[in-house]
Amino acid sequence: MSPRNGNTLIAVVLVVLLMAGSVGMFFMIQVLSSANPDPHEASYDYYFEGTLNGIPCTGTGTSTYTPESPSKGYQYTIEYNLVSEETTTDTMSFFLLFGLDDKLVPEIYGEPIGKEIVGGFETDVYEFSSQDIHYTFYTGGTSILYQVIIDAPDYSVTGYILLT
Repeated sequence: MSPRNGNTLIAVVLVVLLMAGSVGMFFMIQVLSSANPDPHEASYDYYFEGTLNGIPCTGTGTSTYTPESPSKGYQYTIEYNLVSEETTTDTMSFFLLFGLDDKLVPEIYGEPIGKEIVGGFETDVYEFSSQDIHYTFYTGGTSILYQVIIDAPDYSVTGYILLT
């Protein structure tokens, strides 16, 4: 075997080892990240109760993490619908944008107006209006909406998080 072939063989072996090491590291990182999921990516279910067109109603909802740019914060879409004896609504929704500090973004929602205990958790309370709908948000933990009060022209409901 000539020295040139020996050098080529060594180079090929090194390249194969580097590739195998890279693939191994990739899979190890994937396993570790799935073993410790980001708590911000959790979704939650909600139970709603109140009135719809003046008639008692109930409803259900879900929050879903909407990946944006993690360096900017965490966005969630909350979808819900309401049912009364006379009416079932189409799915309605709103979104919440939390900063990296797990607080609602003050440029959108303003500063918290106070703190309250909801379901045993200390929450920050925010008030926000969009068009003719007024929201009161109770948030805490890792960007979690624990409770919401929604007052609109044709319905007024409170949504409660369902923790399992």
